[in-house]
Amino acid sequence: MKKARITAIVVVLIFTVVVVFAQTGSFGGKRTTQVQVQIRSNVRGANVYLGKLHGRTPFTFKIAPGYYTIRVSASGYSTFNGRINVSKNSYQTINITLQPLMVSVTFTSNVRGARLYLNNRPKGTTPTNLHLAPGSYTVRLEAKGYTTYQGRVNVTRSSRQTYNFRMEPAVVSVRFLSNVKGAKLYLDNKYRGAMPLNLRLTPDTYNVRVEAKGYTAYQGQVTVTPLSGQNYSFELQPSTATLNVVVPAKYLNKLVKNQKNLIRLWVDKKPMNSKGGVRNFHVTPGRHTIRITTGGVDVTRQFTFEPGAVYNLELFMDIRLRK
Repeated sequence: MKKARITAIVVVLIFTVVVVFAQTGSFGGKRTTQVQVQIRSNVRGANVYLGKLHGRTPFTFKIAPGYYTIRVSASGYSTFNGRINVSKNSYQTINITLQPLMVSVTFTSNVRGARLYLNNRPKGTTPTNLHLAPGSYTVRLEAKGYTTYQGRVNVTRSSRQTYNFRMEPAVVSVRFLSNVKGAKLYLDNKYRGAMPLNLRLTPDTYNVRVEAKGYTAYQGQVTVTPLSGQNYSFELQPSTATLNVVVPAKYLNKLVKNQKNLIRLWVDKKPMNSKGGVRNFHVTPGRHTIRITTGGVDVTRQFTFEPGAVYNLELFMDIRLRK
């Protein structure tokens, strides 16, 4: 009976030791209690390597307290290599921040030297090359004489990317004038209206043509700058020659009232008289036959006229032409 009691006590002691070992993982009083640890990262699903353990964030496991070497990696991010200290706390969370791999990005625009802003921060002038983390960025481009460009770009993990932006010229106010009121203005062969004329134009170089009846058409170019309030004036030259008829008083009949109204003039056999007599008229450039009659005088001569010139036709028993 005594032997049976001793055996029972031994069995109880052995069971107690087994239970203690199961809870502490140790013999001889040396504790090996495991604690629960969770590894998190800013990139969900990142690979976690810790000794023989492997998982993906968020990765939860049990391990004994101590220092461990850990590696966390994810596509498009720099690999994290370091050491962590697992304390004796019953539950721990360890956060790992992975840094995105930088991407080479080139920014260009049709306006060289345009100021570039990403997320409202100055980044130089175009063209420029930057190393950026993948992600979405607001873009702003500014240049004198051009409308500000605003938009957004999405930088991917591709090794090299280029973004090209087109800026539109700002519209400026321009006034066109001519010495001939109502002269017609054409820009790049497109009719824009009669002068004086105010237009809103984009800065550029334009082909100009100005036309008016009786005047030689003007053709040339104007360069509209980004500055507002510009004026362009065009001087048109008459396309015809102007003739003034001068008849000395001695050739007029003083006994006849309004003798000047009796002066008659023909150009190339075409009568040029108007109410009130002949004073001045216009002819096309070139050679013409002129005939003047008054009282008993009748003279015919030929003359050559230049465009835009002014002539006096003086009657002295002949026709004297003076320019």
